[in-house]
Amino acid sequence: MSESGDEIRVLHVDDDPDVADLTAISLERQDERFVVETAHDTGTALDRLDDGVDCVVSDYEMPDGTGIELLETVRDRYPDLPFVLFTGKGSESVASEAISAGVTDYLQKGAHADGYAILANRIDNAVDRYRVDRERRRHLDAIETAQEGIAILDDGEFVYVNEAYASLYGYDPDDLVGEGWERIYPDDETEMIREEVLPTVRAEGKWHGETTGLRADGSTFVEDHRLATTDRGELICSVRDVSDRRERTRQFEAVFDNAYTFVGLLDPDGTVREANRTALEFGGVDRETVVGKPLWETCWFATGERARATVREAVRQARSGDLFRDEVRVQGTDREAIIDFSVRPITDERGEVTSLVPEGREITERKRRERELQRSERRLEAVFEDPKMLVGVLSTDGRLRKANRTAMELLDADHEDVVGVPFPETPWWPEESRADVREWIERAADGEYVEFEADHVDSGTENRSVSGTIRPVTDESGTVVSLIVSARDITERREHERALSRRNERLDEFASVVSHDLRNPLNVASGHLAVARREVESDHLDETAHALERMDDLIEDLLTLAKTDDRVGDFETVDLAAAARDCWRNVSSPDTSLHVEAEGAIRADRSQLQQLFENLFRNSVEHGSTSSRTQSGDTVEHGSTNGRSETDDGSTNVTVGELPGGFYVADDGPGIPEEERERVFESGYSTSTDGTGFGLSIVSKIVETHDWTVDVVESDGGGTRVEITGVTRPSERQSAA
Repeated sequence: MSESGDEIRVLHVDDDPDVADLTAISLERQDERFVVETAHDTGTALDRLDDGVDCVVSDYEMPDGTGIELLETVRDRYPDLPFVLFTGKGSESVASEAISAGVTDYLQKGAHADGYAILANRIDNAVDRYRVDRERRRHLDAIETAQEGIAILDDGEFVYVNEAYASLYGYDPDDLVGEGWERIYPDDETEMIREEVLPTVRAEGKWHGETTGLRADGSTFVEDHRLATTDRGELICSVRDVSDRRERTRQFEAVFDNAYTFVGLLDPDGTVREANRTALEFGGVDRETVVGKPLWETCWFATGERARATVREAVRQARSGDLFRDEVRVQGTDREAIIDFSVRPITDERGEVTSLVPEGREITERKRRERELQRSERRLEAVFEDPKMLVGVLSTDGRLRKANRTAMELLDADHEDVVGVPFPETPWWPEESRADVREWIERAADGEYVEFEADHVDSGTENRSVSGTIRPVTDESGTVVSLIVSARDITERREHERALSRRNERLDEFASVVSHDLRNPLNVASGHLAVARREVESDHLDETAHALERMDDLIEDLLTLAKTDDRVGDFETVDLAAAARDCWRNVSSPDTSLHVEAEGAIRADRSQLQQLFENLFRNSVEHGSTSSRTQSGDTVEHGSTNGRSETDDGSTNVTVGELPGGFYVADDGPGIPEEERERVFESGYSTSTDGTGFGLSIVSKIVETHDWTVDVVESDGGGTRVEITGVTRPSERQSAA
């Protein structure tokens, strides 16, 4: 029977009004849910069908047709509506005809004492089945239109499969109906379903998880699988292809575990749910320290309100479903960093944002390179505008992209005439230089910084000497993307060098003359003087010997001055104290002493530094000796003993000490009058009758070639102090580098 309270509307069709009324009264008494309407002909009955009827009960014989004809018409319009043939005419032919027409039930009037009770029961059963089937059809229609794959199994076989379910496995629905479920699963998955899934469904009535489906073509996919049982013992199965979701999950896990990326997981309001190890290690925190906090209040964004505001805006946009991306500064345990920061939303099947994924990749080095590139571009622009520089930009294959005005004016040509031309073949280069230029470009394209000196051709086809570089320009990955050529006209410098070379050649010739042509007669004179002294004693011979010695000193100093080049050799690190002591051995005498108070090393040409020390020491020793002779009765030089007492023993003390940015050499000799100190470095100047006047001139030239500065002041002992500054220390050179 149907559940109590469910009204059953019955249409009774009989041409006899009395029988019709009796049947209606009898049925309503049998079940209070029955509501019986009567019709006395088939036409009236058909009109009332549209009013909502649960069952039709009809006699066989009608004035306008038979009950079988009415049944056929009803079946055309309502294929599943219950129809009971309740007739007084009973025969096998009528029953057979009724069954063929699709009658629900057949009952003969008066065949049973409780005929109306039986009729009521059969109506109730028929309507119950009709309603169940109608609901089932409604469900199946809904299932059929669903995008989700749904199937019904009975005793392990498919009894219903919707289109979505069948196509998911590469079949038509008819291919699966009647087949066992094992057909659509790999062997290892079939065993798991038998041993784990089905027992769970029998025990709990349902199961949900992921399984691997097998398609008709042999491929597999990951499916979200739900199973549930019905009251009839059928198994309802629904599946969805979640291979993409699995892949997205795998990708997210790969990103989350990325050792170079900061990744987290947030609630839609920005509260931290998770953070990967890279982010935690950068911040120097444990997971528990940040989980549960708004992202903008975590340690990473302690760099200031600007960073926190950026994060809050990122969460707001992502919560609205939009991807946010910007650069932001973050704080680590020991440094700040700039990251490419993004927050992306994660949505569910309804499109609602359920989570946010913040991600950051450090770009500190990239930003530094960008700033350097910008500075380089600004410098290049400045160089391009420099009227003294020839500048061009080349592609990596050596073709000229552009050249500055200075370079074009040298050629007196239009820019369009040279752009795109291989650089070695442009008019700047003479034929004999082009092979070298090609080699320089190849080296620069390989990443080498190339320096060169070469000749250029100007608009008058005359060579101009240039000194320049070819510098490779690289992108973020270190790949060379272009070349910058810059050069400066050094024609005048070359001419000066050639003139200097010619002057040095003349000096060498002069030195050769001095060394050979003057020393030879000097040696002859010295030899004859020695013979004369053995034969004759005369004060005139002593004066002659003194004159010859002075001539020898003059020749030696002239040679030294001539050989002191305007350029120094390779600078090296020289221990100042050790160099001073070594040089002292060459000029010291018994009545002199050296005190070295300087420490450390300087950058200098070692041989010229030794020459400088020897000339300064010799100057001090010679002046000290003069002062000593003065104390024994000779005329006092410069009119003063400059601090020496009458009881002084005449010894000379020389000191080498340190100055800020340099060093000094001081003595306690007679000193040099203040009004004469500016002249002491002139060639030929001397305060001693025995001096050549070239000693301090040599010192001045050595100082000049080192780009140092020299000055003469009074020493603490009243003598002379020569101060040399502008000297480079090794540590200063490293700092400058």
